Amino acid sequence: MLLVNKGGARLTEDALQPRGRKRWPSCLYMDGPGILGFSMEALPKLIEQVLREAELEDDDIDLYLMHQATKKLLTQLREHLSVDEKRFPIELEHVGNTVSCTLPILIDQLRNDGRLSCGKKSILVGFGVGLSWAGCAWTESVDSKR
Repeated sequence: MLLVNKGGARLTEDALQPRGRKRWPSCLYMDGPGILGFSMEALPKLIEQVLREAELEDDDIDLYLMHQATKKLLTQLREHLSVDEKRFPIELEHVGNTVSCTLPILIDQLRNDGRLSCGKKSILVGFGVGLSWAGCAWTESVDSKR
């Protein structure tokens, strides 16, 4: 949740200190704990729905490919879902959070490392701006030995 304190609305004490947390005075503020809480609630439900609608089980999935938001969020989500680290790649070290580009960059990195190849089944989940989220089941159809 991105808050803009001087965005044309009346400035109130609640806007300055959202949910009782102390913060620095700024015109723009990201509510990290709020985003983390939202993600831990919405994303597991989305993944469950995608698996159900694709008629797949967790054991059918080779990789869980998530928007590369932050290491903390992804680690907590992986632990919450009880997914092994090898099936839930976190690749932020060299590129960080590149917003909508994180999934294509992640897919390219995994292809280049040989961890994503033809026939592998994945769950792709994008989330972020405006607390939006979407997901799908996907089978890799590109031969990574291009």
